[in-house]
Amino acid sequence: MANKEAIVFILDVGPSTWQTAASNGTTRWEVGRHVLSLLISAKVVEARKLDHVGLVLCGTAATDNPLAEPGQYPHITLARPLAMADLALLQSVDETQLEKGTAPADCVDALVVAIDMLMRHCRQLKYSKRIYLITDAETEANIADLDAIQEQLQINGIGLDIVGHDFDAEDAAKSATKRTNEAVLRGLAEEAGGSVFTAGEALQLLSQFRTKRVRPTALFRGVLSIGDCDAQPQASLAIPIHAFAKTLLVKRPTAKKCTNLLEASGETNSVDVVTERHYYLAPEGDGAEQENDKQAQRVEREELEHAYVFGRSLVPVRRVDEEDAARLTTEKSMQVIGFFASAQLPAYFSMGNIYQVCAAPHVEGAARAMSAFAHALYEKDAMALVRYVRVDNASPKLGVLWPRIKATGVFLNFAHVPFADDVRHYLFASLEHTSLPEPTSARKRRRMPTAEQLTCMEAFVDSLDLMSGVVDGEGEAVETLRSRDTVNPDYQRVYQCIQHRALHPSESLPAIDPALIRQFEPLQSAESSHTHKAELALEAAFPVKKVQKRLRQKGKVASAVAAKSTPAETELSIDAILERGANMAHPAAPETQTDDRTIDESPTTHESSQAPVHIHTEAPLVEFHELLSRTDRDFVSEAVVQLGNRIRGYVIGQEGDGQHALAHECLVELRAACALENEAAYFNRYLHKLRDACLGGGQWPKRFWMRVQAADITLIAQTEAADSEVTAEAAAQFLAGSANAGGKRAAGDKS
Repeated sequence: MANKEAIVFILDVGPSTWQTAASNGTTRWEVGRHVLSLLISAKVVEARKLDHVGLVLCGTAATDNPLAEPGQYPHITLARPLAMADLALLQSVDETQLEKGTAPADCVDALVVAIDMLMRHCRQLKYSKRIYLITDAETEANIADLDAIQEQLQINGIGLDIVGHDFDAEDAAKSATKRTNEAVLRGLAEEAGGSVFTAGEALQLLSQFRTKRVRPTALFRGVLSIGDCDAQPQASLAIPIHAFAKTLLVKRPTAKKCTNLLEASGETNSVDVVTERHYYLAPEGDGAEQENDKQAQRVEREELEHAYVFGRSLVPVRRVDEEDAARLTTEKSMQVIGFFASAQLPAYFSMGNIYQVCAAPHVEGAARAMSAFAHALYEKDAMALVRYVRVDNASPKLGVLWPRIKATGVFLNFAHVPFADDVRHYLFASLEHTSLPEPTSARKRRRMPTAEQLTCMEAFVDSLDLMSGVVDGEGEAVETLRSRDTVNPDYQRVYQCIQHRALHPSESLPAIDPALIRQFEPLQSAESSHTHKAELALEAAFPVKKVQKRLRQKGKVASAVAAKSTPAETELSIDAILERGANMAHPAAPETQTDDRTIDESPTTHESSQAPVHIHTEAPLVEFHELLSRTDRDFVSEAVVQLGNRIRGYVIGQEGDGQHALAHECLVELRAACALENEAAYFNRYLHKLRDACLGGGQWPKRFWMRVQAADITLIAQTEAADSEVTAEAAAQFLAGSANAGGKRAAGDKS
């Protein structure tokens, strides 16, 4: 296959193209110019020196082409001879510079001029030759030499692609000349192995993002050695191979440093900038003395040596030592060390780019040996571990080879794998207990997903399946975000800005193409309602609540109260803050927990007697959720005990109902947390004892319990938590029984 390419673009700019409006409101001239601009810009971006591009304009007022003679090939202009595509060519087809022709011209004549250009330029060299014709086919064409033109296209291997304006319109809407010319052009394109596109189809295809074509270049040419070819040539195998990069990270285009400042002479613009680097000893002084001694402390590049960090010291190593002794002496090679099962290679061991290894061309027996080796690996489901040295005296690397067998050929894929020094080992909290069928402790059961949660997660994953992510024009679900269709947004955006600035230096940069943003957004398929339902089910199955973080305080006074401060303190009044400070200066006797423990006994055995975080009275729910979210150890039992104590303190022994609303909110949160964290048994015992304390107290605790009854806060039943022993009927009877008990006690008080 030829590595060189020659393309001639023919653009019809005759009067029929800019006087007739296209279906979208723009003229055919504008649409054709846009198509041509996209074709040329693709060649400019590729910047391949072996790709040459020419331009022929059809329908110009003047005539300028090599075949022009009196009455021959009139109104056809060779606007650009075949040469490497550059910015000047792209600017020449800008809407402000491209000519609008005033004379009709024969597009078949323009085709002959293009064929002549290709034959003169390519001669007998191996070029891939192609012609793009953009026309509306409204001008009468001379088809007398049609057979000769068709023969020249076939003999010289010239492809022909046609972009026709309104070629998809109904025949009744076309003129007789257009119908005849369209049939002629379609026949030529078919015989030349080309295609015919409408202008809309061409714009759609060319507007899509395209990756840069790269000429395949072997990164490694050598021998794949199996066994010791020197010591045991009869029991070893050497396969001549070439290795090409299959995946290679595309980089942003490099930018050169330039300036538009005038030179001292003022005659020309200077665009080249020369970089000079000088080295100086680190100065010990400062100010003017440092500047004056700079020239005396300058160090030449030849006097520099490398210094390596050893602990906290720098150890200089001379260049001669570094070159002779510090580097390994190696030879270019790819040596098989051994084989192992494919399943034994962890996925994260693949480092860097993937190479495709094939047999060296034109070497007898190389392809046969490569095929035998690849098929042996495939049948054994094995990989080969190899020692790889790219060039002589390069650092050796480890790699793996695995087979790639396709109908078009047999290859080996190569990937670098790490040495022991290249692997990072990190320790994470173990999650092995979540796979146990029946965890024994409540703490492990809390981390086990329920059957409902597993079902919801599976449905959510299925709703985002990429294999059926979008629906095509025929209503069929097709794969989306394929690797060959997903472009690098950074690379595409940079070239979009460069091209716009090259054509429009004074305008602002264009907006980001929505297609670049769309490819990284969640799928918006026809089954979006199904995805939305899966998301709602997922939210319901995993109730996640945001926990307010504790605000950090500064200063010595803040440090003294940091252990008991809460975010709610920022909203306290000045008097409350001063009262808090006075209490700290003269602390009262600690509260006895004798009464609390009779009500709020710890339900589990892993309670810590020295909790690092305590629930205070100002913002109990914030600190309660903070304790529940701790990951260093399990604070669930301590959190529910402490919040239960706070609820009792808000209700029992208090005059008035000023804190009943806060106690009610805390009780609701305590019940929800106990049901979720497998502490239902504790909450049920706690609620029994809280009811007895309220009904046996004064009128304010009794009013609080009436509030609990009105809110229907009852025992946690078996239907709500697996560790509960209370049936749904018993939970419903609990509040009814407490109402009767409350009524009898109230009657007794009145008597």
